[in-house]
Amino acid sequence: LAAAISTFIAMNAALGSAVSVLYALARDHYVSNKLTKVSKKRNVPSLVLIITIIIAIIFTLLSIFFANIGFSANIATFIYLIGLAFVNYAAVSLRRKRKELDRPFKAPFFPYLPIIVMSFCLILALFLEPRAIFLGGIIFIIGITYYLITIADRHSIVLTMAGLKVIGIIVIGILIWVLKNFSTLNSPLNGFVLIFDDVLLRILIFICIFTVGTVFLDILPLKELVYFFIRKINKKEVAIDIGIGQIIELKKSKAKLIYYVNMIISAVQMGSSVFIFILVSLFASDIINIDIFFTGVGETTGEYIFNTILIFFGGILLFSGSLSLYRNRETKALGI
Repeated sequence: LAAAISTFIAMNAALGSAVSVLYALARDHYVSNKLTKVSKKRNVPSLVLIITIIIAIIFTLLSIFFANIGFSANIATFIYLIGLAFVNYAAVSLRRKRKELDRPFKAPFFPYLPIIVMSFCLILALFLEPRAIFLGGIIFIIGITYYLITIADRHSIVLTMAGLKVIGIIVIGILIWVLKNFSTLNSPLNGFVLIFDDVLLRILIFICIFTVGTVFLDILPLKELVYFFIRKINKKEVAIDIGIGQIIELKKSKAKLIYYVNMIISAVQMGSSVFIFILVSLFASDIINIDIFFTGVGETTGEYIFNTILIFFGGILLFSGSLSLYRNRETKALGI
């Protein structure tokens, strides 16, 4: 009875804090303002509460089917400790940067107590299960990325996505190496392991190679490359030349070619994300199973790690392809 009561108290506290965090994000315009609507009867942000419960249910189901409760608890603990460390860091930082704010409550032993708490949280987080730290770190990176995207301009978002794609390529490359050398694959379907190894993994490798090219084009767009070669090779297409400033008017055929090439690149990125999500569904439906014997990682945990990284990489490609598609169509509409 005591255990049940303490569990309900902990759940109530966790749910309340999660609702408050999401509501604060909506209030500060990091997510939709619709989430700030409060129920008149209960004085509670109902939509925020519903979304929080749905997310909790999804993570619980993922824990049941792809990992164990202890492993999920380690991930949740890691995220909580990192979050608490950042709260204490913010308390110290805001006291120094925003001295003009009214502070009716005086924190005892400030700033030493927040610094001590922050240090202990970071130290305790390092003593958790290494796999939980790894996955918790991925979730942390996703959160930081979302924050940077919400405060950045469009050019910075493109560069951020390019950096994330580089990270995704490196991690996927390591996973493919582990699968090839330190793991065993099995499937209830005859011959499917061979198909996965010889076909699906090679497609994934091709996607990684193709993504390297998209990273280069994110940093230096295709149209800028064409302009560069026109300045060097075909100077007749330079319409106006004023000192170091030049205006280049492309022929319609070249402009259309650049447009369609960019559309194809966007479509391939989005198609690659669909392929990656199909791979995730193969693991989720137990059509293919992984046993990483090198690290002693079990089948369910290995699949959990592999799926998490695949979803992360697929999400990046989907967002990057959609953003590229939008920019390309916008550029054409403006006639640039």
